[in-house]
Amino acid sequence: LCAWLAVAAPAAMAADEPDAPDDAQAPFVDLLVNGLILESDAQFHLGDYRKTTRATLSASALDPAYIDGYDSSAWLIWSMGYDANAVRVLKCGIQANPKSAYLRHALGTHYLTTKRHREAMPWFSRALAIEPSVMSYMSLGHCYKALRQPRMAVRMYTNALRLDPGNGMIKANLESMHRRMGTMSEGFTQQARYLSPLRYYQLKLFAETGRMPTPQETRLAIARAQSDDPLYLTAKQKHLAEDAARPPMTAKTTAVATNVT
Repeated sequence: LCAWLAVAAPAAMAADEPDAPDDAQAPFVDLLVNGLILESDAQFHLGDYRKTTRATLSASALDPAYIDGYDSSAWLIWSMGYDANAVRVLKCGIQANPKSAYLRHALGTHYLTTKRHREAMPWFSRALAIEPSVMSYMSLGHCYKALRQPRMAVRMYTNALRLDPGNGMIKANLESMHRRMGTMSEGFTQQARYLSPLRYYQLKLFAETGRMPTPQETRLAIARAQSDDPLYLTAKQKHLAEDAARPPMTAKTTAVATNVT
């Protein structure tokens, strides 16, 4: 397998711009590529991963634009214990497809999966330079998070959220980072606009006191703070805050209310 990788993959990239096949040859090349893809699928289901990668990489050697072949083969090669060869396959794919953000992201993901965060970061950045994507921003944020750089992680998650404002996973990662940072500064206020007012104030109190308040305690704090620090609330949240601010109903008050009724 190693010898095959050393010969077949670089041969597919011997020239920067390989000559296009003749019109007469193109149908045969397509037929051969499709046959190799079918063969790789059959060998995969038979559990012979070496033959799977040979067939898949042969298809990519004939048609370098078949980028899934590099990615899937690299994963199988890594799973068999050949990490260096997996990296080499992905780099060969990048050389054959210099404008592919997908393969750069795939190499970054390989490094991230194997906990080589510093090696992963440049590849996610290169993928983003070609094509901004939620997954590349998220993965880069995970790298910064693992390297204990929370502010940069928040910046990457925020960029991802701009691309997909409704993504709950991004919001969960942002909230986790804000709690880890333990700061509710003016900068945090700008970054936390995606939070509901109730959740925002709950985290604010947590940062100030070190204890996560209950929703009822949070509503009470909101009601008390409205005059000093106005906070946008929906009509329903205003009513909840007003209810929380009222004194609790005692047994005597309950009895009087029952008699009046």
